[in-house]
Amino acid sequence: PGDHGEAPGGDLFARARSLRTLLLPSRVKRPPQLAALVIGGAAPPAVLSAEQKEAWGLPRRGGLSQPSSPEDVAKRLRDVELKPGALLVARTNSDPKNPASHCEALLLERLALERPEALAALGSAMLYTFLCPCNACSERIAGFARHSPSFLLEVVYERHYIRAETARFRNGVTDASSVAAMRAAGAEVQSLADPPGAEVDAGGEVVAEASPIPHVLSSEGRCDSQVVQVAQKRVALGTAE
Repeated sequence: PGDHGEAPGGDLFARARSLRTLLLPSRVKRPPQLAALVIGGAAPPAVLSAEQKEAWGLPRRGGLSQPSSPEDVAKRLRDVELKPGALLVARTNSDPKNPASHCEALLLERLALERPEALAALGSAMLYTFLCPCNACSERIAGFARHSPSFLLEVVYERHYIRAETARFRNGVTDASSVAAMRAAGAEVQSLADPPGAEVDAGGEVVAEASPIPHVLSSEGRCDSQVVQVAQKRVALGTAE
């Protein structure tokens, strides 16, 4: 990784919490297909207008907001000027099985449109995603970080996607392996489920304090909290295949 100058990482957790509060209600029943970028290590905006929330497809009072197609999201992202403090939001209704249309992928595509010297001048961006990036998205993030060593990408996720105890059902792929790949490429990664000060191993798993997982995604890409519960029971009983 190159020299990023004064890295903003010290207050990353606080900035990410502020962004999450801005984008979503306090209680979320189903993991949304949503990710967002704040450019330049700046704090997110204090508020969003109803028009801005509607444009980004965000939940809002007095109105029904719907996610957009990946094509519409990509066009909207291209219209945003990248400058310190700029906010870019991706919320799609795409098939989760298509990694190219994942929210993280769409945001990275927008960043990649900028000239390398322009990215270097901006310095950094915070990427918030509700679920830990999947294996495909973490590889994209790692590839971007390696290709742009003068630009610091801070990745923050809220809920776990694939816990370590289900690795045998996922060909060894877990959140820990995804986090390790992103960090090895130079990205900074923080989980909002793991508060600052918690003992975390190199792969991003909490050692001293377990984090609850209200929701994960099944191999079919659907929200299914029972996937982990079944896997944990099989491991405990020694009946896992």
